Amino acid sequence: MDKMILRRIDGLCAATSTTRVDVLCALIRAVAGDYVRVVPAVFAAPRISPQERIMRVMRRDSCATIRELKRNTASKNTPWSEWDSALQGLAEAGDLHITYERTASGKTRKVVRITPTE
Repeated sequence: MDKMILRRIDGLCAATSTTRVDVLCALIRAVAGDYVRVVPAVFAAPRISPQERIMRVMRRDSCATIRELKRNTASKNTPWSEWDSALQGLAEAGDLHITYERTASGKTRKVVRITPTE
């Protein structure tokens, strides 16, 4: 699929609070109708919230860049606005700290650290 179609699907996901997988399955069902009966069990699995996925990764790693965090939490399966608001909500709640660090090459990167518990 090209990026334009994926952006439209992501917009639809954000508007309806669903995942990209749900939207694509609905499109396949709409196009194929009765010919598609089998849906893989992975799609029927209970959905884990973005906050929980982020906290699982942060408990394991304790420090990660935004890029690493998105890769490790499978953020592609979540609408980007929902994932971003989950990260901001955890930061506002005090569970995570978001900072900016400079790399050796002089670039700035966004780093997320878990707040130590006492």
